[in-house]
Amino acid sequence: MIHMERILDEVNATIGDMLQDMTEGTEEHRTAWGKVLDPRAIPYRFWFNRETLVVPNQYMRTLDYYGGFEYVKDECRAVVGDYTVFSDDTWRVRTVIGALCGDEEAEVRGEDDEE
Repeated sequence: MIHMERILDEVNATIGDMLQDMTEGTEEHRTAWGKVLDPRAIPYRFWFNRETLVVPNQYMRTLDYYGGFEYVKDECRAVVGDYTVFSDDTWRVRTVIGALCGDEEAEVRGEDDEE
């Protein structure tokens, strides 16, 4: 019999392996993030590439509340083990990824996440 704890451990280990292929957020990235969203929204740890943002679940309440990520559509987010994975198919995530990647035109529109 496979126990749920074992499944979660394996899922988290797999996600951890995948994160090695992504950029881990640094203080410089946190500063860039703070230019497009409330700085209180910035998680202590996160990973990203041009299409994806990954945040540990322990930071999601703050990110939702201060960063407006509660408006990100369900089809653009997935909770996998101890992480929440966001796709860039929504402007809020695209804006944050753009700022993290150094895009000058990255800015939040300040509207609900509807396109």
